[in-house]
Amino acid sequence: HSAFDGSAVLQAVDVSDPAHLRRIGSFEVGEAGSGDPGLAVQDSFAFAGIGAIDPGVAVIDIRDPNHMHKVANINAIATSVALVGHMLYILDAGEVELVDVTNPSRPQVVGALPTHIRDLVVDGDRFVAAESADTEDEDETYGNFASVGVYSIADDPGHPTHTGAWS
Repeated sequence: HSAFDGSAVLQAVDVSDPAHLRRIGSFEVGEAGSGDPGLAVQDSFAFAGIGAIDPGVAVIDIRDPNHMHKVANINAIATSVALVGHMLYILDAGEVELVDVTNPSRPQVVGALPTHIRDLVVDGDRFVAAESADTEDEDETYGNFASVGVYSIADDPGHPTHTGAWS
């Protein structure tokens, strides 16, 4: 979450007793940029995109919630992140960066979708992206929203295939 002082904080909460939740650890990721922080969690690592270039996307070891620590940064102005297997999708200034996180402490950028994307969500073997039109096509009411694009990641998560769109 973004704290009142502008910092982005990852908090670990014990939910074993839903009537009595308790915080068991926290980690200050960095200064939050514009927009809400994005978060993806898999196994022992959290990938926190905070909308600022520093730290961009922080890769945080969460195995011990009392002593979480950053193991890597991915340079991106990330406002949304999604994770499928070992492939992390980062929304970075209108394009989706594809990052292999097989080794979370050494993430590798493997590609990008060079399109105007505002948000994305992963749904099984595909991801859905809110795509924008060129700025000269901007609509007064809805901005420059153009369509919702659907990409298949079933065959190869590192090479999404555009399979359809809805205007």
